[in-house]
Amino acid sequence: MKGVFYSNTDLLRMADKYNLHGLLEHCLSKLKTTKDFKEIQESSIFGDLSPETVRLLFTRHLN
Repeated sequence: MKGVFYSNTDLLRMADKYNLHGLLEHCLSKLKTTKDFKEIQESSIFGDLSPETVRLLFTRHLN
């Protein structure tokens, strides 16, 4: 199954709609290593997001 691509604006709207800001921040705050990133990226929390979108979220959070 191919990932669905969302713009940053779409992601923020979804976070607002489903009140996911806290969950997203919690997941991102747990990132310590590439292994953590891979595990979270493959988890069902982000199941409908493309790997590129998840990577963008993590990269923006960590920088």
